[in-house]
Amino acid sequence: MILIFDSRIGEHGSPHTDLIAEGLKERGLSYHIVSPHNLENGKISVIQKDAEVFVEITSDACKPNLVYLSSRWRTDCIIDLPQDEIYPGVFRARIQQFLQDVRFALEDSIWCPGSMLSIERAESKPVLLAQAALVGIKVPSFTVDAFSGSSSVPRNRELYKKQLGSPFVISMQSEKGVEVGVTTTNTLIDPRTIVSDHQPWQWQQPVPSIAQVRCCVVEDNVWSVIWKRTSDLKLADFRELNEFGERELLWEEHILPSNLKNRLLKLCESLGLYSCCPEFLIAEDGQYVLIDFNPCGDWYGFFSDEIRDKITKAFVELFSKLGA
Repeated sequence: MILIFDSRIGEHGSPHTDLIAEGLKERGLSYHIVSPHNLENGKISVIQKDAEVFVEITSDACKPNLVYLSSRWRTDCIIDLPQDEIYPGVFRARIQQFLQDVRFALEDSIWCPGSMLSIERAESKPVLLAQAALVGIKVPSFTVDAFSGSSSVPRNRELYKKQLGSPFVISMQSEKGVEVGVTTTNTLIDPRTIVSDHQPWQWQQPVPSIAQVRCCVVEDNVWSVIWKRTSDLKLADFRELNEFGERELLWEEHILPSNLKNRLLKLCESLGLYSCCPEFLIAEDGQYVLIDFNPCGDWYGFFSDEIRDKITKAFVELFSKLGA
């Protein structure tokens, strides 16, 4: 049995998860979908009896052969709070511990796209980019996690200032005493304008770009799409464009250079991942610069129906091979 974790609010889940679920059903593979945002409706429990620990789903004790994280576990974003909950922070802490207990109870199961540690490591930009550079993939020349007043922040060049962690979180607004959604925009910045705000940020080399590439990797299969700079686009670093979301991006099918594909597969192997959704910027000199890896990334919205079908079949084949 495959235990799938997917970010679902109400009846609506991730389209790519629904495609994979249909593919599993056609193959006759059993699965159960649980939303980390609404664990109660997932009917899941973690139980210890004497020297045994197991997960119970809808009253059936089980040890799933495979755990698939279609989306990352997060308790700092949208979550179904009980209507009478007056301490949302306490509720979120309980959910976090619940998920941790699930994680360790199923530690002997196969996890996809990889172990939780592998996923977390691939989400850490300094570690990811250093590992990518080791296998020969071009990356921004520097990435610095530091407080804005730190002397380690480069001051002699333009910087790309990024949110540490997800750009969208739910947080308690101290003045109003209510939870609110907080979105942080990444942006290019003149280092001479930096004033200490007592906050940690991620500072990176800007990448003047002519195109952006998104990929989906499943085992040794790689699909990619591209969109290219148009004459009216003045932004230098395309990551800033993605923050605003007002411009429709037209993605076209693309083939990565064979040497880059091989290095990408080598990076997946070194990180312990079966799948991911990497992103590249194509710099003005034509080099592909890795900017993100997205182990639990969404691929549905970027690819054609034909490629979505191929990706779905690749996931189902992978799950079958892993013993689901």
